[in-house]
Amino acid sequence: MIRIIKEPFLHFIVLGGIIFLAYGWLSKDTAHPEGYDILISPDHQVKMAIQYQKNFGALPDSTVMQHLIAAEVKNEIFYREALRLGLDTDDEVIRRRLKQKYEFIQMDNVTSSEPSESELRSFYDEHQNQYKTAVVYSFTHHYFSPDVRDDPHKDASSFIRDGGSGDSFHIPSPLSNQDIDDIRNAFGFQFSEDIKGVEEENNFTIIKSGFGIHAVKILSKTSSTLRPYDEVRSLVYQDYVQDLRSSHNEALYNELHSQYNITVEEL
Repeated sequence: MIRIIKEPFLHFIVLGGIIFLAYGWLSKDTAHPEGYDILISPDHQVKMAIQYQKNFGALPDSTVMQHLIAAEVKNEIFYREALRLGLDTDDEVIRRRLKQKYEFIQMDNVTSSEPSESELRSFYDEHQNQYKTAVVYSFTHHYFSPDVRDDPHKDASSFIRDGGSGDSFHIPSPLSNQDIDDIRNAFGFQFSEDIKGVEEENNFTIIKSGFGIHAVKILSKTSSTLRPYDEVRSLVYQDYVQDLRSSHNEALYNELHSQYNITVEEL
């Protein structure tokens, strides 16, 4: 028996067992990425109750509260086990959501103080183009369809020179008080861009849309004017805050970017 006790191999096994047990005891709280202790604090329970009230219009009773707590514990356990299995790794949805949450936190930090009136007025003065009224058009248009005509552009030119009529079209004529967005929605992007260049009123010009050819006459065209500050103050405030957030995010990203060593390997 004494001889067995003196065997080096036995000493190795015993020592290994002690080390294994000690490691297991010391690391029992850190083996899991989030630990194995789950605390549902009173503050957490209050938040759960308030959220329930928002959803259902009344505070939960004790039975419902126990179900809410059980569901929260279940969610937390599954969440931690998912982390343990590395299910969050290379998940684009999770990455995008975390990015959004980080940006929201940074945005909240930026807008903790209210801008002064002088700051808002300075922003208004520097971005006056954002607060001008839209140019508004009133015009008539005559449509020449490529589906029923061999050369609708030529026919539109003949109409302008000699008169006559165009083809039926689903958009009425004349149209009054149409801004560029209205025109773009009705006739398409190219038409709305081309009509901007039509300066001469009461004369027909040919403009192409996605539908075909149009002979267009501008009846009136109002100029863009700057809206008074007091009229657009709420809009200025929103734009100022958004601009501040964007500037802050860009500066923050540049600072963080400088801390990383980025390598893009060739395909």
